[in-house]
Parts: sequence; structure tokens; C-alpha cells
Amino acid sequence: MTAVVKQYNNVFFSSSEKETVEIVEPHFINKDCKDVIDQAKVHLMLREFSECLTTCLEGLDKCKRLSHDGICYESFVILAVQAYGEQNKWKEVLPFIDKIYGNISQCPPTVIKLCIGLLSWVKEYDVAQKQACLWLENPQNLEKEHTTVGKLVVEEVLLPQKKYLEISHFVEKMLKLNPEERKQIQNFVSEAKRYEDSKMEKFNNIKTPTKKEEEQNVMLSLIERMKAFFQSLSPYFRHGTGKVLFLGLSLYLVFLHLRIGEGMAMQSRSLFSNHRDLGSVLLYRTLSK
Repeated sequence: MTAVVKQYNNVFFSSSEKETVEIVEPHFINKDCKDVIDQAKVHLMLREFSECLTTCLEGLDKCKRLSHDGICYESFVILAVQAYGEQNKWKEVLPFIDKIYGNISQCPPTVIKLCIGLLSWVKEYDVAQKQACLWLENPQNLEKEHTTVGKLVVEEVLLPQKKYLEISHFVEKMLKLNPEERKQIQNFVSEAKRYEDSKMEKFNNIKTPTKKEEEQNVMLSLIERMKAFFQSLSPYFRHGTGKVLFLGLSLYLVFLHLRIGEGMAMQSRSLFSNHRDLGSVLLYRTLSK
């Protein structure tokens, strides 16, 4: 991966080789696994991602043989997912999670949040939403940051796609919220939608110059540049000869511009339709400054 993913429980994906990779501090360190965990952390911070992943797999195997509890597994899984992400091997993350936990719905909240963050970063929104729904549908997860995971889906998966109607359906179907929490999410979504609508309205109100205005702007730009050039010839430009020369050359440029392309007569009529001497007036005003 080449840029920073938002923080999920102190987990970061680094964006450049000069940055330090910050990782999760486990809630506990089992003495049997401490050395292996520390070794994996060092590999990750030194951007030795392949070595970090190998160490994590060895640590998971050791935890399994020694029958350590799930928190030890969680520490290695978090480090391994970060190592996969840093190597742009995000497609291997879900099979890895299934292998460890049997199904993603059985993984801890920290792991599912990390997976949602990784998948949304690579814009695999459908995959992220599907995995999150599997986790949310597990009754055993109702007391395990259920609402936090649901809000993360809204913010990182649905809102970036501007799926405002689907957000309401998702909140009603998937989340067990009290009235206050439901109202907070609805207000958040409404505010986000108003913001997007205002940006679109500003974009639509941007005035596009007409062809006539573009042609006049081009001519004025040419005239200003020629004026600056002749002024650089001072003191010669102060004499009448210099101004006559400038006027003649400017007129030549104007008519040369009008002759380029088809419809010379149409362009000429368009240019001088409002004022017969518009071209001369523009030149005169420029010379008089």
C-alpha cells in the first residue's frame, strides 16, 4: 500500500519508507509468546513485511500448540493483516482470517474493523460491506462493539459511494440501536448529503465562457503582451512612431486571428456586431493606458 489508512484502534498502514509503522499494543503479553510478538513488531516497524508475516504465522502455530487464549491470536492476526496490507496482498487477508477463526463472523472487533479499513482503502466496498454484515449478523457480537462496527461501515463504505438511501436500510436492518444512536447517525448522514448537494450546486453554477468571450479574451491577451513588449523598448515607445508600429502590428494580429479556421466572416460579424469600432476601441484604450 502507498498511503496512510485511517486509524483503527491505533493500527496504521504506512505511506512512505521514511515513516514509522505504528502498531497495536496487545492488551496482555503472554510470556510464552512475548518474544515472538516483539520480534514481529520489530520486523513491521523496519518495513520487513515478509519477515513479519512469517514470524506471525510461526507465533500463531505456537499459540495453537500451547493452547493459548484468543487474545494471543488477536495480537498475531493484527500484525499479520498489517503485513499483508503493506505488501498489497489484501486479497489474502480474508482467507487468512477464515483459516484462523473459521469464519470472519467469529473474529474480534479489532480484526473486523481492521479488515473494513483495509478493504475500503482499496475501494473493495462491496466485499467490505459483505464481511461486515456477516460479523454483525452473529448474535455473539451484539455486545462486542456492534454499534462501532456498524458506524464504521456507514462512514468508510457507504458514504464514500454516496449511497444515502442504502444507509437508512442498513441502519434499520443491521444495527441494534437505541433511538438516540439512530438519530445521531441519521443527522450525520443528512449533513453529509447536504454538503455533497451544495458542492454539486456550486459546480453546476460555474459559468462557462461563450465562444465570443473566449475570442475577445485571446485578443486582449495578445494586445497586452505586445504592449509590454513595446514598452520594454523605451524610450522609443514614447514617440509616435512606436505607437503607430504597435497599432499596426496589433491590428495585423487581430485579423490574423479572425482568419484562422472556418467562418471568418461569421467571427468578424460576431466580434463587431455590438459596436462597429469595438476592435479599434479596445486597441485605443490599451494604448492610452
